[in-house]
Amino acid sequence: MKGIIIEKRSRKSVVMDQNGRFVKTRTMKGWNEGEEVSFVSGAVKTARNLSIAAAFVLVLALGLFAVYAGNAYTVYLDVNPSIEIEVNAFNNVSSIQALNDDAEQISDLESLVGMKFGPAVNVAIQLLLDQGYLEEDGTVVLSITGKNGKLKTVEKEVAEALTGVEIETEDDEDEPLEVEAEEGEPKVKVYIGRVTEDMATAAEDLDVPIGRIVLATKAQEEGSTITYEAAAALSVQELQRIRNLAKTINKATSLVTGASEQGQENSKGHIKQIEAMMDKILREAAKIEGNLAGLDEASERYIALKAQLDFLLAQLDNMVLTADMEADEIIMGMAQYKGATPEEKARIREEIKEAKKADNDAKQEENRTRVEEKMDEVKAKVAALKAAKNKSEEEGPENAGDNAGENAGENSSDDGPGNSGNNAGKNAGSNAGGNGNGN
Repeated sequence: MKGIIIEKRSRKSVVMDQNGRFVKTRTMKGWNEGEEVSFVSGAVKTARNLSIAAAFVLVLALGLFAVYAGNAYTVYLDVNPSIEIEVNAFNNVSSIQALNDDAEQISDLESLVGMKFGPAVNVAIQLLLDQGYLEEDGTVVLSITGKNGKLKTVEKEVAEALTGVEIETEDDEDEPLEVEAEEGEPKVKVYIGRVTEDMATAAEDLDVPIGRIVLATKAQEEGSTITYEAAAALSVQELQRIRNLAKTINKATSLVTGASEQGQENSKGHIKQIEAMMDKILREAAKIEGNLAGLDEASERYIALKAQLDFLLAQLDNMVLTADMEADEIIMGMAQYKGATPEEKARIREEIKEAKKADNDAKQEENRTRVEEKMDEVKAKVAALKAAKNKSEEEGPENAGDNAGENAGENSSDDGPGNSGNNAGKNAGSNAGGNGNGN
């Protein structure tokens, strides 16, 4: 527990805790009056009397506390329900308020008051999931008012309290931070951004939750043409899908450009990546088209969403036109997807699926053939080793005596004792004759 030291004594000190109570607790080394300290709540007893000096310190401490409390901040949590969360200087939720009709329908929101901010967000997300306001791979926007440093505070609190989420902040340039989850578990996406004065004014003028304006601002920075007026007509999830499609197209464009610059012979390494990107573009475009299918074509929401989809797919077309590489056919096929009827799109997706299966089957067959050829080589080597071993055994110790005897007999008939005299005589005669002729 944390509090401010009101009166310090040698053994017991009086501390004002986070709830404004005056409590007595054991004095710790290094404590000074007016400072914020941590103390053990289990050892707390309510302080009944304060000295005059302590009362003076109390006035000073209250002033310091007021300054410190000025570092508190407000976070707006948006999905479609919009919730305002007031956080005090100790990162505890001091109040919570439903800002629209959907938020008012969420039960148990009041249970968040008094909790640490991170766990409170965790509970809020679980309530949204359980009550059907948030999909398992949906997006939650946390918009922060207060000093700039609060963005890092919120990110740290959320990362420590939540599991199975992707956390992205407005400062992120790389991939979002993935908080560990079970394999295959869908990840809720949490986007954290600051609220500027212009954003707050736009949200007030358009009478929409601030989270949509914060997310639209990020989309604009990433190259989207979406306006605040268009964003006001869309849901948080639709805005996030527009961002996902835009980012994927931008990545695919970078890969295509890189492959083209390296030349045809070096493009093979990019093709698989580009194929994966194209598959993702298909999925993201299909999700947006799924949203469009349920809307009235004359509605403001349909017009805003359709305009963004057309803009992004036009970017895809432009990428295709500038691409000069082996993967052109792949990209062109994906680009043609946008002009197809729903039935044709379903057929295209099925063809892609079947083509992938056929490709996998062909690779498996190729691997199987390679393995069989390798096995044949191994079998041939094993047979050769066995033959060599058998021959060695036939000529081995059992026949060594026979071979030795035969060799010994042959040698004894020539050089053995029986012929040694003859050989000696022959050699002596030869030598004598040779010496005589020589001399």
